[in-house]
Amino acid sequence: ETETETETSPPTIFASGMTAGDKFSRQHAPSFYESVYQSITSLIQMDLVGGRSHILEARKSVISDLGYLAGSESKLRSVAAPVSKLSVLGNLDDVVKVLEGSTPSTLLLNQWGLCDNGGNVQRVGTLLLNSDPGSSHGKVTNQKSDALMFRSLETAQCVKELCLKILIKESPDRRNTTHALISQVYKSCCLYSELGRHDLAKVALSRMRSLVDSFKSSEFRDDFPNTLPLILHLEDAKIMTCQNNFDTAITHCKMIVNHLKNYVTGAIDQDNRQLLAKSLLLGGIWMTHQNVDSAKVILSSFFQKAAELALDIHNKTPSDSSPAQASAACFKLGEFAANLYSSLDARTTSDTWKRRNIAVAERRRELEVCSGEVKKLEKKARRSSDNMDAFNELWIHRETLKREVTMDERETRSVETSIKSYLFMAMKSYCSALKLSTPTTTDVSKHVFRLVSLWFKNCDKQETKAIVNEEIDLNSSTIPSYRFVPLIYQLFSRIDSPVDDDENSFQRILRRLVLKICAEHP
Repeated sequence: ETETETETSPPTIFASGMTAGDKFSRQHAPSFYESVYQSITSLIQMDLVGGRSHILEARKSVISDLGYLAGSESKLRSVAAPVSKLSVLGNLDDVVKVLEGSTPSTLLLNQWGLCDNGGNVQRVGTLLLNSDPGSSHGKVTNQKSDALMFRSLETAQCVKELCLKILIKESPDRRNTTHALISQVYKSCCLYSELGRHDLAKVALSRMRSLVDSFKSSEFRDDFPNTLPLILHLEDAKIMTCQNNFDTAITHCKMIVNHLKNYVTGAIDQDNRQLLAKSLLLGGIWMTHQNVDSAKVILSSFFQKAAELALDIHNKTPSDSSPAQASAACFKLGEFAANLYSSLDARTTSDTWKRRNIAVAERRRELEVCSGEVKKLEKKARRSSDNMDAFNELWIHRETLKREVTMDERETRSVETSIKSYLFMAMKSYCSALKLSTPTTTDVSKHVFRLVSLWFKNCDKQETKAIVNEEIDLNSSTIPSYRFVPLIYQLFSRIDSPVDDDENSFQRILRRLVLKICAEHP
């Protein structure tokens, strides 16, 4: 489309120094967007010379804008939009080279990030299943520089899509170019979500669905998995969460999970298992955000199943993306279990819980006294019916106390068991995730801090020290030591003389971990 808005204009102080010829040439020269439109039109008609000519005109327009920006002492971020435009023109130059036959199309697709590590274009099903399980929440700003920058980014995405459509028509490798086009549209969808333009993300996803439907009726129909409609439903749900429509998104996740609920029998294929794991994980995240169900249900029915399934997929059929997917699910499970543990731990150490324990102890003593009185009255009631009423009242009071004491004991056992269970689950999940996470994984420092915090907090407690010490001792040799380097001062500060000869004691495990860190990172 031709440009309808005014491009970055020079400040008044510099405009006043322009000659009449400069002003006339700037007003009548084709704008960047006009030149890009003309170049794409020429490429569609395979007029490569005309395409190069219009690319040159567009480059002149951008260089002119950069000159005015440099003279106006503008902020650095104002230069980002012209630089993005130059990148667009570089992409157009590369497309011309491909159409001329001087550059293979696979090289261009690799430059645009549409190929995997092996140089193969990812299929749409694999691309969607391997995407980040978290949802993006962008923010829309009204600053002019941000608006210009977004317009440049949007132009870059649209130009790539149009160029790929041209290559599909002219390139002999139509299969890879077709999947590259679908991948590019999906990347546009993700970018718009990150920038807070969820309306455009929804349009991009709709465009992607149309492309898939179109190509499924062609000779490439076998390249698309049968679960693709469910995968696209999940992508719809992710955009809904960006628009704060969590209820509908959760419904989408539950629908997918129910559709694939026979995964326990192993009757579904690999793509379905990945989709199920991702749906369970996202459903758990969104349900936690909305508090739509109890914590135990979310833990057992979503996070725990998602982590177990992701680990099973990684162990049985590992792939380039399976470590990241499994570590993400384990991190979420560990974080959720750690939060439940912290909640119960705070409850058991609060003044309210202490007062409750005092009341429970008094109720037990009262029960003992009442039981003794019941035995005495029972003997008297046998000898005389006058004591029967008093005996009945005291017996009823004793039974009431029994029920209350039983309920107190059940609650205490439940809390103590849950604390140990949540702590073990958190430690095990964090360790499993850290073993799988790669150096390129998103920063996991907060998870390392949480793991060490749980360890230090429970390392000397009689009830929980075995849980934390055994997990650290079991996994410290396989967790990369560089993960603990930021905490080296905290680790050193806890070193003391071993209090016993137990090889699994906290001090001996800590010493082994510190020696490993020092040996590998002197």
